[in-house]
Amino acid sequence: MSRLGAVLVVFGLLGGSAMGLCAGLHMDMQLGYEFEVGAMVQNHLAAKIEGLEMGGGLPVAATGSVNADVALEVLAVGEEDVATVQMSFGQLTSEFMGEESVKDGLEPVQLEIDALGRAVAAGDGEMEFDLLASGGIPIQLLGLLAGVAELPAEAIGLGEEWVASSEVEAPGVGIVAITTTSHIEGIGVDTLTIKSSIEAKLPDFTTGNPMGAGEITVKEPVLTFEEMTRTVDMRTGFVAEADGSMVLSCLANMGGMGDMPLKVLSSFSLRPVEDEQQAALPWEDRQETSAATTAKRLAETAITQFETAMSRLARLWQQR
Repeated sequence: MSRLGAVLVVFGLLGGSAMGLCAGLHMDMQLGYEFEVGAMVQNHLAAKIEGLEMGGGLPVAATGSVNADVALEVLAVGEEDVATVQMSFGQLTSEFMGEESVKDGLEPVQLEIDALGRAVAAGDGEMEFDLLASGGIPIQLLGLLAGVAELPAEAIGLGEEWVASSEVEAPGVGIVAITTTSHIEGIGVDTLTIKSSIEAKLPDFTTGNPMGAGEITVKEPVLTFEEMTRTVDMRTGFVAEADGSMVLSCLANMGGMGDMPLKVLSSFSLRPVEDEQQAALPWEDRQETSAATTAKRLAETAITQFETAMSRLARLWQQR
């Protein structure tokens, strides 16, 4: 179990279940990961384009989606609890502007992740920014940001906000400057729920032109996530579930047209890969099922916490 898990289990036993009855109670938590070699998570990542804008906000009829299994595994743990984490993908099934594509898994990528969940160095492998082959969505960067949650350096309380800034050397891409604003939304025995807004400034890159032949030069790209919710499995230190929306803003040169403002608006969902029925559902049904499952889990957790709190209060009353 990670240090994060140990801290939050103790927090839950001491007072987490009674938070609803003791709203005035405040407890700071010092969070951190202790990754273990062999720790692994396998999730199914599904993303869909919700809109595309060109020029001065002119909407363009566009469709795009991508589905793939993504795995994160700790290969080694070095000094100061820095882990070598490998990210690998299964087969990519995508559709962009009516063109369907099936691609074998991308080359695995390795990154050095510290005890706060920050990518501090690049390892083996290279990231690919072939948006045409991944439904118009930068799936590797999405997999990384959705799969590992950065923690605060200082002790923090439930609901308190923190801001983290870092520069990540994405293999084969270059320096990615990331600013994350987060707060802890909920805790469980084995989970930590974090809600974040993320801005990732990417280096310029080229990708296939979905509107025709040749390539697009993408300049000043910025990937923004609003209201991304991630549930961390504290037994591994990796994200087990995530949902959110994102916007890729950039200047795109499609050849002979000059630099033109472009925005790609998308939504995504990350779920455990063993939930095969969920992964096989159409996007719309998957979103509905996901919401129903989340609501059920929240209700079950609330009932359990209430029953535990009442039991503890009853024991305290008997001891008086």
